Amino acid sequence: MPHRGSLRLALAVAAIALSAACGTTVPLSQQSQVGSAGDGGLAGSTSGGTTGATTPSGSTSTGVALPGTTTGGASTAAGGSSGATSGTTGVALPGSTTGSTASASAIPPTGPGWDKTTVYIGALTVNDLHTVAGGLGINLDPGDLEADANAVADYVNKHGGLLGRKVKMLFRDTKTADVAADPVKVGLEACTDFTQDRKVIAVYSPVTTLDTENMRACFAKAHVPIFSAGSAMLDSKAIQAYAGTYYMSTMVAWDKLAPVLVSRLKAEGWFGGWDQRLGQAKSGKAPKLGILTSTTPAGTRVAAEIKDALASAGYPGALVYQWTDASQGQNSSVQYFNGNNVDHIIVADLELTAFQNSAQTQQYKPRYGISTYNDPYTNLESLSPKGANNGALGIGWAPAYDVSDSNDPGITGKGESTCLALNKAAGQNFSGKRTALLFALAACDSILLTIEGAKAGGGLRSDAIYRGALTVAPHFSTAVSFGNAALTPSHLFVSSSARDLAFFTDCSCFRYTSKGATARF
Repeated sequence: MPHRGSLRLALAVAAIALSAACGTTVPLSQQSQVGSAGDGGLAGSTSGGTTGATTPSGSTSTGVALPGTTTGGASTAAGGSSGATSGTTGVALPGSTTGSTASASAIPPTGPGWDKTTVYIGALTVNDLHTVAGGLGINLDPGDLEADANAVADYVNKHGGLLGRKVKMLFRDTKTADVAADPVKVGLEACTDFTQDRKVIAVYSPVTTLDTENMRACFAKAHVPIFSAGSAMLDSKAIQAYAGTYYMSTMVAWDKLAPVLVSRLKAEGWFGGWDQRLGQAKSGKAPKLGILTSTTPAGTRVAAEIKDALASAGYPGALVYQWTDASQGQNSSVQYFNGNNVDHIIVADLELTAFQNSAQTQQYKPRYGISTYNDPYTNLESLSPKGANNGALGIGWAPAYDVSDSNDPGITGKGESTCLALNKAAGQNFSGKRTALLFALAACDSILLTIEGAKAGGGLRSDAIYRGALTVAPHFSTAVSFGNAALTPSHLFVSSSARDLAFFTDCSCFRYTSKGATARF
C-alpha cells in the first residue's frame, strides 16, 4: 500500500475490504464519557462458554455436524410446523462428530431463501478491488471471493447439504468506487436484492465499509442474518440492537476487548516511559494517554470503554479525540495529542496508519497500543512510516490480519485445517496471498456457522439459525482465530481468545510473543 499522496483513497480502498470504520480521517470532538469496563477475561480465564439457548422437544433426528464440532442440539423447525420427529442419520464432516437436527420434513417446502431442493445464501464481493488497489500502488489481493464461498458450499453439498437441500451461493458484486463514494446507498441496494429480489437465508459480507447501521437495520427488519467478516468498530450495544441478525465473524466487540487489551498492555510493560520526540523508551516518566475513535455513537462508547479500562488499570485521565470525516487525514488529531504531550495512544481501528502518517510530518512518535483492529500486517507493516511502530505492543486474535506468512503460528485448529483442505480441493492456493487467505478463512467461518446454526436450530429462518449458532458455538472450531467460537447472547462475535503481539525492529514486522492464548474474551 502507498504512503500518503493518494493515501486518502488508498486507505478508503483498504477499508472497503479490510479493517476500517469508513474511509480515512479528519478529527473532531474531545470526549470524556465514562464507559463500563467489565471483566477482562485475562490469561487463564475461561469465558465464552455455553449459552442459555434452549432446545425445545419435538425433533430427535441426527444431521451433519460441521468441522470441529461435537454436538448439534435439536429443536423445532423455525417458521414452520413443530413436533415432527425423525431418526434420519446424516453425515459427520471430517474432524467432527455427528450432531442433531430437525428432520428436513419439518421445514416448509418453500420459504424466504429456500425451495424444495435448494437453500440460498448471499455473499457480497468487490471483484475490482485488486485492480483498483494496484492502480494506487497497493499490494492488496483479496483473491477470488466467489471461489472462496463456492468452495465451502460445494464441501457442504458433498456431505449431505442442509436439511435435505443443496446450498447455492448468490453473489452481489459492488464496485470499489461506488462503495467509497456512498456506502449507505450501496448497502441498502444489497439489502433490497437479498431480501426482496433474490431472497436468501443469510448473507456473508467481507466489505467493511458497507457494514453501516442502515444496512444492518435493513437486514434485521427483513429477518435476514448478516455474518460480517469486516471490521467495523462496534461494541456489544451496537450488536445487541440486531441480535439474531448480526454476527461479527472476525472482530471483537470493544466493550469486551478494551479491558483485555489494557490488561495485556500492562503485563507487557507498555505503560513505561516513552519519548514521543525520539520514538524510544525513556525512564522516569509516567505515561500520558490518548484514545482515538470516531464520532459515531459506537465510537463514542468505545472511547469511554477504553478510557474506563485504563482508569481501572491505574491510568486515569486519558485524553480522547474523535474524528467525524474519515477522508481528510488526521492532522488535527495529531496536533491535539502532540500539543498535550500525549506519549501513548490507542487507536480503535484502521485509522492508525492515517494518524501515523500525519504524525510523521509533525515529528511526533508516540507509542501505540495495537490490536487486530489495526490490521498489523497488511496496513501497519506496509503503510506506516519508518520507525512509527517502534515500541508497539498489544494483542491479536486473527493471524491472517496480524502477522506475515513467515511469522504465522501454524494451524490454529480443526476449523482452519478443514478450511484449507476444502479450498485446496477446490483449486485455491493462498501462498504469498495473505489477504486472500484471510477472506477464505472468514468465508469458512461465516458460511459454516450459518449451516451449523440452521441444522442445530432446526430451521432456515433467522431465529432458528441464531438459536442453533449459540448452541453449537462452544464446539465450533474457528478458521480465522484461535480456539472455538465465543458466541453467547452477550458475545455476538466468533473470536474467543488472543495472543500477545509486538513490533520487532529487526524485521520491521509484527510477531506473536506468546505460543498460546494470553487472554480470553
